[in-house]
Amino acid sequence: MTPTVSMIVPLYNGERFLDAALDSVAAQTFGDFECICIDDGGKDRSAEIVGRRAASDPRFRLVRQENVGVATTRNRGIDLARGEYVAFLDQDDLLHPQFLEFLLAAIRRHDADMAACRSQDFFSDDGPGDRLAPVAPCDGSDDYASREPMEDYLYRTSSTPLMHSVWARLYRKSSIAGCRFPDGMYGADDYVFTMRTLSAASSFCAVPSTLHFHRSHQDNVTSAMPMRYILSMLDGVELVAEELFGGAGKHPLSDYARAAAKHIQHWGILLPCLKKYPREEMRALADRLRRLRRRRIIAFYSPGHAIRYWLVVHGRTALVRRLYPRLFEKMRKEH
Repeated sequence: MTPTVSMIVPLYNGERFLDAALDSVAAQTFGDFECICIDDGGKDRSAEIVGRRAASDPRFRLVRQENVGVATTRNRGIDLARGEYVAFLDQDDLLHPQFLEFLLAAIRRHDADMAACRSQDFFSDDGPGDRLAPVAPCDGSDDYASREPMEDYLYRTSSTPLMHSVWARLYRKSSIAGCRFPDGMYGADDYVFTMRTLSAASSFCAVPSTLHFHRSHQDNVTSAMPMRYILSMLDGVELVAEELFGGAGKHPLSDYARAAAKHIQHWGILLPCLKKYPREEMRALADRLRRLRRRRIIAFYSPGHAIRYWLVVHGRTALVRRLYPRLFEKMRKEH
């Protein structure tokens, strides 16, 4: 029997938190799903953990492959998915039991191509606790719905925040049929996929409930924050500019640059100031930022943004931290 939803879980040496993640899938109040767990050539016990679960619950399915990276693994998951709807879960995150129930109801209520919910961070073993208690019923009165998803991103007609990650979303599979994660892109694959789906989708909705929980721990790439990851995020912004705004399309590049300005501010300007990177890595960052500026993909949204840009490009990250202490104190708490 064909399941309604396909949950795609890429695996790579994540046995530490995997049981908790899969428990949160098994506990869904909407049970008509398949959970496709793809072991991307890991060396730990992840495949064994999934295999044990699949033996007692046929909704769980193990696929094994040589290591190809998370983007290609997610693409394979889309290809294998049999459900009408698709969702993605990282091996160390958690879902609220009503995640599928609420998002599926929202999609059907608004006849939308995708639905989103709120996501909340928690640190390592400090689980969400009572935040997993039943949330208030969603009757649709507080939903946000749009028939112009890309316009909302570019022109901010909604106060609903747009997450660039693929977490906390449910997609109608037919609406993302031509959308793929960029193979070989380290870290920014979810940003590119999100922008591709917003461009392809004809409708989008969001519920106000917190139904996804993102675990932060020392093995997260976002916790380690290597320069490779930061540069990849900037590459993702550039790739989207070329694909979706590089020709004589509906939306001009300048509008994308303004919409992406705070994204670049976060990833390319502020995060590199949180820790000390080798000089050659900072030079690579400066070169990348200059290139985006030359190509008109960086737009300054305030004088302070312009000042921070020029200081980072010229290697004055310590001065940025001194000039904006409150901003960095907030970022340290988040990271």
